[in-house]
Amino acid sequence: MITAPPVPLRPADPLLSVVVPAYQESEVIGDFVRALQDALDKMVMRWEIVVVDDGSRDGTASLALAAGRSAAVRVVRLSRNFGKEAALSAGLLLARGDAVIAMDCDFQHPLDTLPVFVARWHEGYDMVYGVRAEPLAEPWSKRTLRRLFHRYVGRDDRIELPMGAGDFRLLDRKAVDALARFPERERMMKGLFALLGFRQIAVTYRQAERTAGASSFGLGRVARLATTGVTSFSALPLQAFGVAGLVVSAAAFLYAAWIVFERLFLGSDIDGFATLAAGMMIFGGLQMLSVAVLGAYVSRIYREVKARPLFIVDRIDEAGSAPAPISDGMAATEERKA
Repeated sequence: MITAPPVPLRPADPLLSVVVPAYQESEVIGDFVRALQDALDKMVMRWEIVVVDDGSRDGTASLALAAGRSAAVRVVRLSRNFGKEAALSAGLLLARGDAVIAMDCDFQHPLDTLPVFVARWHEGYDMVYGVRAEPLAEPWSKRTLRRLFHRYVGRDDRIELPMGAGDFRLLDRKAVDALARFPERERMMKGLFALLGFRQIAVTYRQAERTAGASSFGLGRVARLATTGVTSFSALPLQAFGVAGLVVSAAAFLYAAWIVFERLFLGSDIDGFATLAAGMMIFGGLQMLSVAVLGAYVSRIYREVKARPLFIVDRIDEAGSAPAPISDGMAATEERKA
């Protein structure tokens, strides 16, 4: 007889934290914070909002503070732009809630999904992640690369990255605390979320269009994040060039054997320049590509062993109160525990 696992007990009066990374979002952040507060008020539970200003220069932090109605809205100002993955990590470390929701501030993550996340959490799930109900409108080539990325990244760690899932999700406190134990400086949060395990469930949602402004997550950042994901969660490129080296070496050996046979037994002349030039180009190109792939892994190791702080917090402000300065971003964990 198969029995369902027991539903973990949740606190009688839980605190819900909502972490919102923001960079250059002055056109939308004020309206979003006000709308988020209204949505949380309807849920009839204690809550806090942690807006992480990732080094914006357009007044994003001030507008978020002005929109806050109480000290339950905190704005964490990073000392510079560290990137969304670092900003999200900072917010998760500083969040005090029994459950923590991460979402964007561009209204593409619907606010009416938050009660669904919380309901699934009360049912016993430790992670509830949002999945887009419809695929993104993108070229065939990009869609194919996305599928290959999700299929092969994570195979070494025996994890699966759900298609259509991103950072929009709820994490139980034990999942947040477990995430804080990961030491990576170069991060792809989607992969780290998958590594956590625990009881997970997907919730579908319809992604809306941005109400204002433009995304700062351009092609360059997407490429860097994909490179981080590949080098963090898969050794497939290294293995692929190892296989390619064996195949090309075997082909070269067979071709060399054929040349010797042709010369000794068939008396044919050997075309020197064309054969030599083609061989040099094939081997040279393969070597350069393999060195480039190896360099990507070595550069990641180099950045990790320096163990620099993932982020640095300049100050933390609460709506309606005086700012509380913090000098070192790694003190975020201690501030949350206090």
